[in-house]
Amino acid sequence: MNLKYWLYLALVMMLAASVTMVGCGGDGDDDDSAVGDDDDTTGDDDDTSGDDDDSTGDDDDSATGDDDDSATGDDDDSAAAGDDDDSAAAGPSCAEYCALRAANCSETAASCEVACGLAVSNGMPLGTAGDAGGNSLACRIYHSDVAGSTGDASHCGHGNLFGGTSADGFPCVGNIAEAYCALMMANCAGEYADSAACMTAAAGLADTGNLGDTSGDTIQCRIYHAEVAASDSATHCPHAMGAAPCQ
Repeated sequence: MNLKYWLYLALVMMLAASVTMVGCGGDGDDDDSAVGDDDDTTGDDDDTSGDDDDSTGDDDDSATGDDDDSATGDDDDSAAAGDDDDSAAAGPSCAEYCALRAANCSETAASCEVACGLAVSNGMPLGTAGDAGGNSLACRIYHSDVAGSTGDASHCGHGNLFGGTSADGFPCVGNIAEAYCALMMANCAGEYADSAACMTAAAGLADTGNLGDTSGDTIQCRIYHAEVAASDSATHCPHAMGAAPCQ
């Protein structure tokens, strides 16, 4: 009786052990699915992260590369630094002036350029393109150009290096003394030490005559003789300095 009891008890324990082993096998499957699947999911997450990295790369291309091309390259291309410099450098020149004098006023371009260069180096202002009055190279260019476009020869006189003539007036000087001294320095060199000395003397001359006067103690008489001294300085320079008939 006791032997049967112990055999029965041993059989029950063996069956219980079998059940326990089956239960442990289930736990292994759970681990495989839970861990493996999680790892797969984690792998998928990594792939997604990779995609995010790709998109970040695209963002870099568009935000940095494209922006640099448009903001820097295009701006540099459109910024007209060279053109600004060219336009700024353009202005009244002796070459332009003398080309107009040769075309419209029967002057020789070569001799004009020498005389113009001296006038500019001695202080003639360049002025601004389009100036129709005042002592500047631009004013002389304006009138020399108008002489050709209108056929009015008086503008050739206005546009000469003296700023005008007794016959046509002196629109391209600041005042009558400048006209007198420009003529004296060109046609009666040596009568005054320099242009400043001439201007000092001219300030004391009477401005009561009329342009073209050949006599009278006025600056207008002296201007006339300073003009014609271009062809006979020995005779007319003394007149232009105040000798008879300009006394």
